[in-house]
Amino acid sequence: MSVRELRTAIKTLLKGLELTEQDLVEYNHLIPQQNKLNYQSESLDLLSVYFSDNNYIQDLNYEFRGKNKPTDVLSFPSQPEFINDTLLGDIIISVDQAFLQAKEFGNTKKNELIRLLAHGILHLKGYEHEKVSKSIEKLMFLTQDRIIKYYQDSQKKLSKNRQKNRQKNY
Repeated sequence: MSVRELRTAIKTLLKGLELTEQDLVEYNHLIPQQNKLNYQSESLDLLSVYFSDNNYIQDLNYEFRGKNKPTDVLSFPSQPEFINDTLLGDIIISVDQAFLQAKEFGNTKKNELIRLLAHGILHLKGYEHEKVSKSIEKLMFLTQDRIIKYYQDSQKKLSKNRQKNRQKNY
């Protein structure tokens, strides 16, 4: 995945998150408060994504979560006073774990990286799925599925537009 593809994925996932939250009015009371801040996905530039191996992410997982095993993605939200300045935080994705999971789930490597990126973004935005009620857990995974679908649909549309442009040029 190139830097350009990564940047496009981040912007598209965040736009999908905005639209999804507008659609999920029945869950409005469960959406994390930091998501309700005035924020434009187009202006978001301060999100760091790091790719690591299983050894490094295991060290981080132990240091910050007390779990001495590799994980697929970790998110470190910015301090609340920076969120209004669109500084969301850092996401660390284990490429080793992502590729293992891609094979296990029958997913492409790129799609698994996108899934983990979406998952990490949701954690930065305050969503949780561990040690929370079933409805909050359901909201996170419903939102994750919807923003990934939004990303996939936008990629299909982009691909069709490129094909049309190529055909015009011939």
